[in-house]
Amino acid sequence: MTNADRVKRALVVGAGVMGSSIAQVFATGNIDVTLADVDGRALTRAMGVIESGLKTLAAFWKDFRNQDPSILSRIKP
Repeated sequence: MTNADRVKRALVVGAGVMGSSIAQVFATGNIDVTLADVDGRALTRAMGVIESGLKTLAAFWKDFRNQDPSILSRIKP
């Protein structure tokens, strides 16, 4: 077991382009993520961007379709 296998939760501070992308990658790797930002609108926007990105992945990658809802549920703004 590597150290990466031990990570169960992550906190991402900042819900901009980079923060939302990092949160999505963690969640795709079965890690629960808290996405934090001082601006609530940034969190709302980030969740929309993540959801849109996951839908795009699901449209083009058949193996990804069943994982899409569970990935989004791992991210808590």
